Amino acid sequence: MEYTSADYYYDDIRRCLTTTQYDIRRRCGMAYRLFVELMNETTADAPASFSGAFSRLHYLHAQRGFSDTLYHAANDFRVRWRRADELTEAELTDRLPGDLRALADLVAGLKQAPVPAELAALLPRHLTAVESPEPLSEKCLRVVVDAVLS
Repeated sequence: MEYTSADYYYDDIRRCLTTTQYDIRRRCGMAYRLFVELMNETTADAPASFSGAFSRLHYLHAQRGFSDTLYHAANDFRVRWRRADELTEAELTDRLPGDLRALADLVAGLKQAPVPAELAALLPRHLTAVESPEPLSEKCLRVVVDAVLS
């Protein structure tokens, strides 16, 4: 499989952050699609089947060993942009730079290519605070199953 370069992702992250051509909702959609593309590509050769972006992110966290802080920030990003229609434009505008920081850090770790200095200068210096998860009810559980096929 031919893999996409880190520069491709970094260029699109920069575009999501700086373009004035698109409104905030479209820019958020672009960022989420980029995240899904990264998850799909980096798990394409994995010896497992995945149900979606969460299972791919969880697998990559376990296999690549990136920090729990980045894992939680990336998962917050994933959840937030799947539900972007429930947020106001002000909330989207406030959250996008921090979420793009998480996406850039994911690209850096998964592609083994540092975030370019020009892009890093546009992003927040640190990952945004991880939101505390809502308590799970008995009706809503997230399960990850590991299996070895022989």
